[in-house]
Order: sequence, then C-alpha cells, then structure tokens
Amino acid sequence: MSPVSQGETPSAPSGLNPYGEGNSPLKEILMRTLTLAAIIAVASAAPAMAQTERLPLTSRAEAQVNGINRSLELQQQLRSQRQQTQFEINQLRNEIQHIRQFPLMTGPGMNPGCPPGSIGC
Repeated sequence: MSPVSQGETPSAPSGLNPYGEGNSPLKEILMRTLTLAAIIAVASAAPAMAQTERLPLTSRAEAQVNGINRSLELQQQLRSQRQQTQFEINQLRNEIQHIRQFPLMTGPGMNPGCPPGSIGC
C-alpha cells in the first residue's frame, strides 16, 4: 500500500473506496448531516438521563409534609366516621323516645273485648 499524503483518502485494496468517495456531493452532505444529528441526539440524551437518575424521589422536607398531610387526612376521615355514628345513634334514640311517647294502639291488650253493658258485640 502506498503512503497516504495529507488530504487524500486511503483506498481499499480492491480499489473500492469504503468512505463513499465518488458519491454525489448531495449524498455526502446528507450522510454527514444524519451522522451529526445522531451524535447530537445521543450526546444530549445521556446527561439528561444521568441527571434524573441522581435526583432523589422526594426530599426529606417533602416527605415530612406528605406524612403530615396523610395524618391530617386520616384524622378527618375518623372525625367524619364518628360524626356519622353519632348521627345514627341520635336517630335511634329519637325513634325509641317517639315509640315510648306514642305507643301503638294495636295489640291484644288494647281491645279486651266488648265493654260492659254493650249489646251485640
């Protein structure tokens, strides 16, 4: 193989140029543009991925705030459940009180038979 001077492209032994010389200038520009775009895409994606991997999911302060919020939400749920239970208890008490004040006028003790002195009962 002969020495290659500066500015020349080396040739393959069979005489075919592996670097695509002999192609049209448009094809060469297109290929260089695509190669450059691919290199830029890979180079810009790597730091972004590495940065997101290093970031913690939540900071200590944010985790504390989330814990406090969960605690407050649980307290609210318990308070709401207690209020609902108390409401139902009060309704049952009112029903019992109403039944005691106004007993039903039916049943075996309410109509023992014909009143004394009545005819045709």
